[in-house]
Amino acid sequence: MIIPSPRLVALLAIPAIATFTLTFYPPATQFILVLDGIVLGIALMDLLFLPKKTWFEATRTGSRIHSLEHTHEHQLWLDVRSPYPIALEIWAEFPESMAVEGLPHRLTSPSARLEIPYTLCPYQRGRYTSQWVKVLAQSRFGFWNRSFKLEALKEIHVYPNIKRMEDLALLARTNHEHLLGVRKVRKLGGDQEFESLREYVKGDEFRIIDWKSSAKRRLLMARNYRPEENQTLIFMLDCGRMMTGQFDGLTLLDRALNAMLLLSYVALKAGDRVGLIAFSSDVQASVVAKSGAFHLQQMIHASFDLFPQYQESNFDKAFEHLSTHFRKRSLVILFTQILDEVNAKQVQRHLSVLAGRHLPLCVQIQDPALNQIIKEPPIDRKDLYEMAAAAHILDWQRNVLANLKKQGALVLESLPDQISSGLINRYLEIKARHLL
Repeated sequence: MIIPSPRLVALLAIPAIATFTLTFYPPATQFILVLDGIVLGIALMDLLFLPKKTWFEATRTGSRIHSLEHTHEHQLWLDVRSPYPIALEIWAEFPESMAVEGLPHRLTSPSARLEIPYTLCPYQRGRYTSQWVKVLAQSRFGFWNRSFKLEALKEIHVYPNIKRMEDLALLARTNHEHLLGVRKVRKLGGDQEFESLREYVKGDEFRIIDWKSSAKRRLLMARNYRPEENQTLIFMLDCGRMMTGQFDGLTLLDRALNAMLLLSYVALKAGDRVGLIAFSSDVQASVVAKSGAFHLQQMIHASFDLFPQYQESNFDKAFEHLSTHFRKRSLVILFTQILDEVNAKQVQRHLSVLAGRHLPLCVQIQDPALNQIIKEPPIDRKDLYEMAAAAHILDWQRNVLANLKKQGALVLESLPDQISSGLINRYLEIKARHLL
């Protein structure tokens, strides 16, 4: 597309202003016609020097995998094959959920290979594609601009924020997991196998100090024990309408997904296997239960583009898939929000049947708004009715969860921002009590 520049508008304004002199001096007509011809000639001549699209070629480099709310560096490479310096403005299209710095970029360049750095900070998970780089190139004398698009395909996968996994790994090495809300759980029984010695860290139990080794090294040494390994965790993620609610800018599904990945990291480090079933009206994703650090990447890749859907969750299909593909006894962790009788009955029916073969754990995500209504004193009759309704819903939910416990299922009721720490604590408790 060819676009007149502000400089051309200013050039055309000269004969336009001169035309007004004919009102006072008519003999100037010939002079103005000559001036018009000169201006037109300059504009047309500059049009011949308009840059061509074939003079440019664009490529992009940078990581394909991005972490949510983290800044990532990229490079845009522009090959310019021009016989003279060109003033350029370069930018690219990205989704609104990404913050871009460094674009648009303006420069004047001769024939060269240009590197244009920019950064992306995504604020939503998912799979995105940016296909075009847009260029606005100025003509030799600056009276015209040519706008065109260069194909430079860039696919971006935005993964959940894994910084908490890195934080947990760091704190675990320094024995400070409690800073993330993870409690130490005393192991019951004496069937743990000695693994290695390490330096004593403040906060360790005195009973694990190896006094003989400490005396030899003149340094307090503690014993490491290997917990029971090769157990299986299956995560069942409800991606239906019950998980569309939001808390602090994140959907309930996002909160559940973050907790799932954090516990997956902990379980895989402990030598256990993890698998996944994500479902709404149908099974959306399924990952076979495996162990090893690399398996965490498979879990992330299978779930990073899952989003809650305004559909009824089909628990029948999900649990049928579980019984068909996951036969070994496992800790089955169901993330959902029970809000009505229909879903409550389905969850109760399937988890009660599951209790004989597997160890089911229902993670019920609480609605913070209901708790807030209960805490605030009512001001008028409307507030009183709202408080009564909220109390009725919470009481009904407590009865549902109590029935689940009676039928053999474990229950974890948690606020959205406390799911991760609560779930890890429950997992450690299950391991310590040898429930699986």
